[in-house]
Amino acid sequence: MYQYSLAYFFNLFIRSVDESPKAAIVPKRLEMLRDYFTFFLFTNRTALEHHLHALAQAAAS
Repeated sequence: MYQYSLAYFFNLFIRSVDESPKAAIVPKRLEMLRDYFTFFLFTNRTALEHHLHALAQAAAS
């Protein structure tokens, strides 16, 4: 079972939305948001340690 709840993951996402760089062009904003969230998720060592390989593969695709 997962160590952290959906609420925890959701809070990580909301924090990423708040802290990521902003852009007026939607595709660029989405790219920046994706990159920031991925970085934040992987640098936050409390997030799903045993699933990092699967998350890395998903992020790479």
